[in-house]
Amino acid sequence: MDKLNGSNKFEHVSMKSRKRILFDNFLGGLSWGVGTVLGATIIVGALGILVYRSENIPLVGEVIRIIEQEVKESRNNQSLIPISNDVVSYPN
Repeated sequence: MDKLNGSNKFEHVSMKSRKRILFDNFLGGLSWGVGTVLGATIIVGALGILVYRSENIPLVGEVIRIIEQEVKESRNNQSLIPISNDVVSYPN
């Protein structure tokens, strides 16, 4: 700690090698990214559970039922986009 009491507060950075600085920054960035993904997953999952359990709320429950019906209907259809074998030619 005596070395940190000098006039330049960033002097200790020069004591580390470049490889060590890059490795520390890489691990810091990796940890930040993993933490962000895990946190977002937990929040989105909690919101999904709340929406799923909110069927008893009058307005929200009705919207969820409509969305559920649309999803079931779209699963029953083979394809949402009509596919034909006709070749479309575009003018040059």
